[in-house]
Amino acid sequence: MARRAALTVFVIFGVTLVTFVISHVVPADPVVAYLGEHAPPALVEKVRAKIEMRRRFDAAAATICTVNLKRFLREKEDRQP
Repeated sequence: MARRAALTVFVIFGVTLVTFVISHVVPADPVVAYLGEHAPPALVEKVRAKIEMRRRFDAAAATICTVNLKRFLREKEDRQP
């Protein structure tokens, strides 16, 4: 059971890392792709700020990984009797 939990942490980290690498390497703007080509500039900036696209890659990835890990640990505690 402990081995599976440890592997889950690595899988979550890996998926998050791959997602961030792809979103920063691909030349397309993920926010514009999500909202559409005709989205108002104010909405695009608001969504970028919300998903922290303005931060450096390593800072944003660390934040997301930390949030995912905290959520995983909280859910694990909730499942224990």
